[in-house]
Amino acid sequence: MIDKKISEDAYFHVKDGPILSSLLALRIYLRTISYAEFTNHVAAGKNDFADWVEDAFDEKELAKKMRLAQTREQLVWLLDDAFSDWRMEKVIAEQSVEQLPVTTVQGGVQYTDPVELAKEGEFEKYSPDIVRRNEEIGKKYEGIAKNLQQALQNPIPKNIEALTEKIKQRYVDLQVKVSEARRSGKDMLIPALVLRRFPPKLALAQVTREEKDFMIAATILDEAEYELKEAIAQKVQDFKKEVLELAGLAKPPGS
Repeated sequence: MIDKKISEDAYFHVKDGPILSSLLALRIYLRTISYAEFTNHVAAGKNDFADWVEDAFDEKELAKKMRLAQTREQLVWLLDDAFSDWRMEKVIAEQSVEQLPVTTVQGGVQYTDPVELAKEGEFEKYSPDIVRRNEEIGKKYEGIAKNLQQALQNPIPKNIEALTEKIKQRYVDLQVKVSEARRSGKDMLIPALVLRRFPPKLALAQVTREEKDFMIAATILDEAEYELKEAIAQKVQDFKKEVLELAGLAKPPGS
């Protein structure tokens, strides 16, 4: 896990470098590592960082991907992506265990008033307005990409501009679909969280202008579209009925 603690004897001792005690420390260090330092630990058939990630943190899948990496940049991207996934899992876990507010006490038992709970928009406050935050994040990273591009004084090729507009439009279309599904009562937490990973990936692709980076961004949209379809297929929850049943106040069938 992203915040897993390990004992001191499992710390990673970089050759002629710092001692790493966490995955976050590794992520930060790899951003500044020199080529010489990198080749001390990563070479053909060898990846000390991947071995440490597997042995110390039991992150076998991440370690497997890291062993395929050949450059510092690829390792950094893999860790960035892993951190994004871990954060999303943490948010989902927190949402799933969050308790509803107690508004009534009857017979010594506390429960939420089902009438208040069923009011339109009541559940919106239990999850952030992710679409709005997506737009804010998107604007932020678009600005970063433009500034970097101006600094490089290297205009984006026409075909990349067209590809960027196409993929951005698909992102906007998915945001609209998520909003519409949420208004119809569907749980859009996971699709919206997946979409949050898109703006920084697109910004990176706009700067590098490499096809693989655009493919990474497009893959996130594919994942979001899949999660959207899955969420839409789920039965709309009758929250009022569920709360009444939990409170023991539901009327028996036919009454």
